[in-house]
Amino acid sequence: MILISQIDNVLRIAGHERAIALQALAASALLLGYPISLGIDPKSLDPRWANLLFIELPTGQVSWHIHREDLMLFENLPQNQIVWDGHTREERDERIQNHYNKCSI
Repeated sequence: MILISQIDNVLRIAGHERAIALQALAASALLLGYPISLGIDPKSLDPRWANLLFIELPTGQVSWHIHREDLMLFENLPQNQIVWDGHTREERDERIQNHYNKCSI
C-alpha cells in the first residue's frame, strides 16, 4: 500500500526537478535580455506555492508558481518588477509554443 507521505515525497521531487528546469529557463531569459521577476500570488490557496516566476517573452508574459523550498534557485532575480497580465495556463502554454516556433530552425 502506498502511503500519503510517499506520494507527497514523489510529488516534491518532481516539483524540485521542475524548478531546476525553470531555473535554466530563467537563466536563458536573462541572457536574452527578457524581463524577469519573482512575485507573490496573494490568492494562492497554498502558501507554500504562493511565489511566482514571471518572464516576458516576445510572444507575451509567462509565469509559474514556485514552491517556497525552491526559492533559493532564484535568489538573484529581481522581485515584484512584473505584474501578472491575467493569462491562463493555456495562454501561457500557447505563448511558449509561439516563442518556440519563432526560434526554431
